[in-house]
Amino acid sequence: METVKQFFVDNVPQFEYLLRIILAAFCGAFVGFERARRQKEAGLRTHVIVALASALAGIVSKYAYMDVIAMGMNAEASRIASNVLTGIGFLGAGIIFVKGGSVKGLTTAAGVWATSIVGLAIGSGMYIVGVGSTLLLITLQIVLHKYVPGDMVMLGRVIVSVKNDRMDRVDIIKEKLTELKIVITKIDLVRNGDNVMVNMQVRIPNDDAADELFGLATQYPEVSSIST
Repeated sequence: METVKQFFVDNVPQFEYLLRIILAAFCGAFVGFERARRQKEAGLRTHVIVALASALAGIVSKYAYMDVIAMGMNAEASRIASNVLTGIGFLGAGIIFVKGGSVKGLTTAAGVWATSIVGLAIGSGMYIVGVGSTLLLITLQIVLHKYVPGDMVMLGRVIVSVKNDRMDRVDIIKEKLTELKIVITKIDLVRNGDNVMVNMQVRIPNDDAADELFGLATQYPEVSSIST
């Protein structure tokens, strides 16, 4: 018992750093909630991850290299962190892509960036901060992924181009949208000779449904455009 007590006493600063990280995550959640309600690309989870990771990066840069300074080695070791984050930024940029006017991969890129900073914390000897941030990051990801408020839906558009005699293909696609719990709010038809363009406005309940929706373009050649 005495050993456990001494452990907490010896590591009070790191537990204080964890509180800062938690506070930053919740502040990011408030901003992300407002953005998600306005149907913006960077939503709740992305803002939480970025806020958490930024707080962690600040703490690592400021406190992780105090032992180096204490030894009189003023080599600005914190530059290592900045260089790592710059490099990971290029990696994250490769994950983000634009399709049909919608930006995809922001949350994944933010997660990769946050993971790199966790690695910096562990590598710098801030074990409690690194492990605590990892657990917090995983918990928030799971909770926010499963329990996103119901009114935080995305608006989208699906355009299907078919021949006049193949309107049955439109019904098949509509059934698929229903399976994905994507609600069609409006349908417009434009005829041009033998071709029909069907413009469907939809409401998408979550990110998983959005990913499935984009997959329809490869499953059905009649789907000419998808945007969210």
